[in-house]
Amino acid sequence: MELITEYLALVIIVILTMFFYEKKSIPASWFSLYRWCLALPALSILVDIICVVLMDVEEVPHWLNMLLNSSYFLLSVLTCSVMALFLFGKILEHVYDKHCMDRAKNVVMILTGIFLIILVTNFYTKWLFWFDQQGHYHRGILNHAGYYVMLAEGFFILLCYHKNRSSVGNMVSRALKMTVGVTFFLAVIQMMFPNIMLNGTLMAYADMIFFIHFQSQRVGFDTLTGLGNRKRFLDELSLRLNSGQQFQIVLVSLRNMDAVNKKYGSKCGDELLYSVGASLDNLDNEVNAFRFGNVTFAVFCPYWTEEQADKNVKQIRDRMEGLWQIGNFSAHVSFRWGNLIHRNEPWQPAEVTEFLEYMLWYMKTEKIKSIDFNEETEYRVRYRNELIHLVRNAVEEGRFTVWFQPVYDLGTCGFSSAEALVRLWDRKYGMISPGEFIPLAEDIGLVEDINWIVLDKVCRFWKENPELPLHSISVNMSMPQLLDENFPQKVEDLLDKYGISREKIRLEMTERVTLSDGAYVKEMMKKLADKGVFFYLDDFGIGYSNFTSALQLPYECIKLDKSLMDSLEANEQNFRIVRTVTDVFHDIGCQVIAEGIETEQQADMAAKMGMDKIQGFYFAKPMPGEKLVDFLKEPADRNMDQPVQPHMQ
Repeated sequence: MELITEYLALVIIVILTMFFYEKKSIPASWFSLYRWCLALPALSILVDIICVVLMDVEEVPHWLNMLLNSSYFLLSVLTCSVMALFLFGKILEHVYDKHCMDRAKNVVMILTGIFLIILVTNFYTKWLFWFDQQGHYHRGILNHAGYYVMLAEGFFILLCYHKNRSSVGNMVSRALKMTVGVTFFLAVIQMMFPNIMLNGTLMAYADMIFFIHFQSQRVGFDTLTGLGNRKRFLDELSLRLNSGQQFQIVLVSLRNMDAVNKKYGSKCGDELLYSVGASLDNLDNEVNAFRFGNVTFAVFCPYWTEEQADKNVKQIRDRMEGLWQIGNFSAHVSFRWGNLIHRNEPWQPAEVTEFLEYMLWYMKTEKIKSIDFNEETEYRVRYRNELIHLVRNAVEEGRFTVWFQPVYDLGTCGFSSAEALVRLWDRKYGMISPGEFIPLAEDIGLVEDINWIVLDKVCRFWKENPELPLHSISVNMSMPQLLDENFPQKVEDLLDKYGISREKIRLEMTERVTLSDGAYVKEMMKKLADKGVFFYLDDFGIGYSNFTSALQLPYECIKLDKSLMDSLEANEQNFRIVRTVTDVFHDIGCQVIAEGIETEQQADMAAKMGMDKIQGFYFAKPMPGEKLVDFLKEPADRNMDQPVQPHMQ
């Protein structure tokens, strides 16, 4: 018999083993079983080579030949059984019901046990093989029993695959079909031509398929934590949904990771991510953790009962609230968590991903630590998605409308300007609040398009109403617009398109916009200011407010936020603070507008503090353009008994 095929098979397995052990971040569940898929074939081939060589040596005792060949038969069947378990494990990898895997193990154990009985009794029955007095090898009537075991295991593997095919990934399906098909083919060839030694070739080929499949799976693992990445999470999610399984997903999102990296260094930050991921993944044998985002982990758990689901959440929270080792330091870690349970709802993978993304967004936006996914949350997600679709269509079709809120001038006791406010109407939802769709437009990167639409409509409104008794109309601008190097030219082109003079338009922006890139924004603003387009600083008094930007940037007017004006009624100290702020802005040459004025008392206080203009419901609510024209034709004090008089200093 030729040994060349065995030598080649052994070389292939040795090469696979070298590459396998060279990899550092291999999932433990794969490592243990696959190394036996490499070790047993190698040992089996070595024993086979020894058996063949010793058959030609007359001095070898009969008992040694029997022992070595029996060992070879046993190793061959054990190799097939281990590989069968490997394939069963891959088929059932995404199935929470462990009864299938238990039955698969029982089948393999029974078949291997039957063969072991035949092998042990072969010393007496000679059903597998035997040696005559001259040391010649003879095949028994059950010499192919090992192949029958292999065929039987292959049959049950295909049966298991057919039953659970909705839970099996495409890569596993291809690897399985290739392995079973080629194994059956080579086994039949071996049985038909017993003098050709293909056992080692068969094992090496199966190992090669497993290795290629295993390596392709590494693409789905995060290099830092060793956990499945977002792509692998989506694959897992799809398989679980397709097979109709119930499951629980617990999101764990770390907070203030930038502070951790600054304080301890990025290396310690990486160690923390690795530790958190490993800890979550090792909570339970049935739990799988994935790196869902940069600092977010998604923990997959089987769902059996509400009590077990609550226990899973508590276990994760308790672990996260414990001490974590960060380099040479121990510290507590701040985190947010979300809980989603799938109870056979007709969800699609993309929907579940949207649910999870929304939960993360909502916790961050609302500054809350946890959220449980429920019917209300699902409604909000679906409403948000519909709103996104609506906003995108409105941008494409230019369906936004512009309303105007007049601004009362305390110097002239009349309306001298107005602010353009975007509005969106829908047949299903009616008038949609800007507080809903503007933040959404910012999230999806469309706020810039909306602002350009508003500016275009304001310019058209000016052209259609050239006799409008207003000095200017202000329009809100966004960060993406100011960061566009062509921003000044786009504004000028739009004004020229409608023949609008520069002084009729004012551009409003918040301090958050100007702080994004101070020097660059200052240059953009200066280019427009030099050509007569001036700016308002909006929402002063919240968040980032300070005097630096007002001193350095060419603002014509500062708008004090409603929250700042509301605080005036709280105590005398707040009144003095706002009065001082107003005086400072006057000293640097800026006018001051009080926003959100709703009562006569607030209007009187704004006048006493020396405000230049007042904007709010007390004087006028936002209105469509045609109503603004009619409104400005009537007396300025139509909503007041007496006009508010400016405070004389």
